[in-house]
Amino acid sequence: MFVVAFGLGSVVLANPAILRALNWIGAAFLLWLAWKIAIAGRGGAAAFQWINPRSWLVCASAAGAYLHAGPGSALAQGLVLGALFILASLPCCFVWLAFGATAQRFLHSDRARRTFNIAMGALLAASVGLVVR
Repeated sequence: MFVVAFGLGSVVLANPAILRALNWIGAAFLLWLAWKIAIAGRGGAAAFQWINPRSWLVCASAAGAYLHAGPGSALAQGLVLGALFILASLPCCFVWLAFGATAQRFLHSDRARRTFNIAMGALLAASVGLVVR
């Protein structure tokens, strides 16, 4: 994420229209991902854990929103942003892991998995409004 913030920050700062375009592209991607999650079979969304495009979108948006062209180097700003992402993500990841371990106990039937996938897809689709506001 540091590399994304360091490289995209200056481009986004120079042209706010790029950030807006990234937001809309990200929103479209999240809606597609929500659909794929909703219709996923057993373990269908597991491949997205290694290539987490949502992290790229969040990082690019954060770079545009929080990096500035004023005093201070882009390298220092990128390092601070990367460190903040790490600090924020660790507790969130542990909560998500605990949720997944608990949910797994209830997802033994195909019907339960399907209902869960639809609910998770719907929640992701609902969050798109936060990206494009």
